[in-house]
Amino acid sequence: MKTNNKKRSKIILFTVVGLVTLSVVGATVGIIYNRNQGNYKYTYDKDGEVKIIFNFQNPKVFNKKVIVKFENKDKSKKNKLILVDGKGQLELENPGSSNWAVVQINAGVTKLFNADFQQAPKFDNLRWNPSTSKLEFNRFLTSNTKVKLILEATDGSRIEKDINVDKYGSSEILNYKSLQLDKSYKLVELYQYKSSKKDDLQTISIANINLTFSENSIDFIEKNQLIDSLFL
Repeated sequence: MKTNNKKRSKIILFTVVGLVTLSVVGATVGIIYNRNQGNYKYTYDKDGEVKIIFNFQNPKVFNKKVIVKFENKDKSKKNKLILVDGKGQLELENPGSSNWAVVQINAGVTKLFNADFQQAPKFDNLRWNPSTSKLEFNRFLTSNTKVKLILEATDGSRIEKDINVDKYGSSEILNYKSLQLDKSYKLVELYQYKSSKKDDLQTISIANINLTFSENSIDFIEKNQLIDSLFL
């Protein structure tokens, strides 16, 4: 497979269980290429939620509705009828309040895509790892880059902190001391730098977590039960 995107300077190519994966370092779009079933990619929407976009080459499915089958960790399942656009693109959003995987796409009796839960593309977004005191991102979208934390105190004052995210999508250790705080602060906004320009930012949703850094503790609530990450 060839890529002609000259703007992206660093591309890593590796294989995982029959998938050839392109991970663009620091980019906000992660592209997966499945040799048998077309292309899909991860991207952030304007609100910072993870979307999965499939691109099909068969013109017979253009402007047609397909059945998309979703599954979560608890084996709950959902089916949705969704339109493929005139260019073969199918945009998928998380179908529920907890994270789901895309396990199958069918056009009538024709199976366009099929994967078991472990290997299926998942709507993994942001989670907090209390064991490591790190934020964990979807590494296909946020890795080898910097993100900006917006923190707010109880008096309404705000500060900004830039932190590093490694190649696995894990942030540096975050706590009261490492962030050099002088009082308790809550994470209220999160952004990824899309380029070297300070104002070129991609929102990352923090809807799943409620995180406060205090002098003697880190208080957090995961608002939804998150699936074990495919990307660890």
